[in-house]
Amino acid sequence: MKFSIITPTTGHSLFQNLLLSVSNQIINEDIQIEHIIVIDGPEFKERTESILNCVPVNEKQERFVIQMPYNTGNGGFLGHKIYSAITQLVNGDYVIYLDNDNFLELDHVLNYYNAIKSNNYDWVYCLRKICDLQGNYICNDDCESLGYLSNAFYHRGVFFIDTNCTCVKREIAFEYCHIWNSVGTNNEDNADRVYSRTLMSLYPNYDCTFAYSVNYCVDNREESVKKDLFLFGNQVIAQKYSGIPWTKKQLFLSHFDFENTEKVIERIYKREKESIAFHQWNLNILDQMQDYFCISAYNPFIPANKKILFHVCHFNLLPETLLERTDVEKILYTIEGPNIRHQDQWNIELLFSKFSRVITYWKPFLDFATYIPDYKITFFPFIHRYDLTNPCDLECIKINNNKDKKVCIILEKRDFSDRYIINKIQLKAQDYLRWEYCRELGKQIDCYGSTWEPFKDIINYIPTQSRFLDQERTIDFMSNYTFVLIVENCNADGYVSEKVYDALSAGCIPLYYGNNNLDVNIPKDCYIDLKNIGPKDLPKKLDLITDSMIDNFRKNMYSKRMEILGNVSVNKYNELLKIFLS
Repeated sequence: MKFSIITPTTGHSLFQNLLLSVSNQIINEDIQIEHIIVIDGPEFKERTESILNCVPVNEKQERFVIQMPYNTGNGGFLGHKIYSAITQLVNGDYVIYLDNDNFLELDHVLNYYNAIKSNNYDWVYCLRKICDLQGNYICNDDCESLGYLSNAFYHRGVFFIDTNCTCVKREIAFEYCHIWNSVGTNNEDNADRVYSRTLMSLYPNYDCTFAYSVNYCVDNREESVKKDLFLFGNQVIAQKYSGIPWTKKQLFLSHFDFENTEKVIERIYKREKESIAFHQWNLNILDQMQDYFCISAYNPFIPANKKILFHVCHFNLLPETLLERTDVEKILYTIEGPNIRHQDQWNIELLFSKFSRVITYWKPFLDFATYIPDYKITFFPFIHRYDLTNPCDLECIKINNNKDKKVCIILEKRDFSDRYIINKIQLKAQDYLRWEYCRELGKQIDCYGSTWEPFKDIINYIPTQSRFLDQERTIDFMSNYTFVLIVENCNADGYVSEKVYDALSAGCIPLYYGNNNLDVNIPKDCYIDLKNIGPKDLPKKLDLITDSMIDNFRKNMYSKRMEILGNVSVNKYNELLKIFLS
């Protein structure tokens, strides 16, 4: 495998370091290096040749020196025109561009070779170290030239790789070498950024070596980037990620949309709590995973063969280009139930065309795997958001001594009662039953949420902003009641939502109208099954329940709930994910 290194030079003070670092590269018998040095104008000939004479040519390499009849780097072009012209003349398999103030770690080319040989990449890139004009190390660049990894400075969708950190197939470099003949009018469209953006968007078969093997000089010119930018930027990244996570295996996340995804990731690394229950659910899942993976938000430049985890997926919020990609592994956990409001998200043809694997709690979905053998469907129950290794979460599991027979509901009032079909399976919306049960219970039930306000003359209306707000948490509310009314929004086989697990955590006896799930196996003696009790009969049924019966329900609940919660915990889910993501 032959590497063509192109270096425009004016005889910079660090040029000798570059020559030595190229000459001393560690190579094997399969690696060839040609170093093409272009002196950018006759005024730099004497100075450059004196440096060249100090560094003999490595007998295992080729060195070619060309002199331009005039300087081409004026007007902001630097060495770019030389990059463009010489790219069309080289005969290496891969092209490496180096400025004359760069120098390399001795395994730089070997790292490229190993990555390309193992994965047949179209191109690869490395990370860089920052040094001063004397070549002294200042810091790593963990904030700017990171490629598809998150950086410290750029707004959404802007990712950058310094050209000197790339190694590109000659055919690709040749096709886009015209980029070097333009000078951008701003930071976003200069040639460096256009080149790296072109590579990342059009050639996803690439990756990073994760080796800091290019040394990059700062303060070289008046307009050059300063060391303070990297020192500050590294602090930003270190605070965001609680360290520098690039060496871990990459995992990309999609949670609602890009903005919400970035917020969740920021809180993961800061180990902050989140006010919205859905987000906290995701935080608890991913908190443990950061020990194994570098978790980043999805972006337009994810390399081929990487893994993207979709939690709380709304197709209309995601870029179509991301959903259409077939060269990445997309894993979806179906957080939204197959209810009437989200039925479009369960279209099996859509899911099969967009995702590599679906993890679901809806039992009929598993049947599809029998006649679509190449598609991967895995069962996992609806996940409860608690991390059972976290003492703070364990403190939220309550001992409840209420026996006043008061009932609460922490669900929206909706009137959906339609029958509908998803993937040839007939379902029925059950939301309407919430009101039918509440109407019969009257002032015996406290109804939380703004949708109940019009009926406050019939039921006890408790105003809250959202049933998901952590400051007035669902479980804290429930722990003040003997019973909680839970009506699942549809009759989907296997769909048991977090509402039941919240009730068990609160020590509150569920009055449950829902679905059977033998894999979770909530014992019959831990809840009251409303499938056998109509709305008009429920008040009478509650009147007949004695204190000793309540004690017996709770005794059964307390003896079994940790096992039940363990089976649906983020801990259990993480065990499954690690298998898929390994």
